[in-house]
Amino acid sequence: MKKPRRKLSAAEKAEKRRRRKEYMTIFVHGKQKRVKRPPTIEGLDVDEFIRRNADPIWLHQNEIMKQSKFPPGWDAERVNKVLSHYESQSEEEAVAEDEAALETIGQTVIEVPTEIVPAVRELIAKHKAA
Repeated sequence: MKKPRRKLSAAEKAEKRRRRKEYMTIFVHGKQKRVKRPPTIEGLDVDEFIRRNADPIWLHQNEIMKQSKFPPGWDAERVNKVLSHYESQSEEEAVAEDEAALETIGQTVIEVPTEIVPAVRELIAKHKAA
């Protein structure tokens, strides 16, 4: 008869959870190896998280975005023009521009959950096409 396994103490359970969080098991040539997990942000690889969430100008400034990866309608010239505009702008001019955008007649600024942004953009595109 098999010997019953003893229960882990609270400290041993905590250590086991810490190890599982810090390391992962991979198979190399049919053998298990424990390696450190790569760093993640919200479950995504750090580089992938940055690519998905950073704006095109920041990506260009930090040389992460290549010319072939500009969003539709953007190119190096447009990015450089926008950069030079905002880099030469004073704090007062930036605040005035933001306030003027909020007071534009015929447009409204609203906060939308990130998950539904594609649907909102699609609705706007249909409205413009009509």
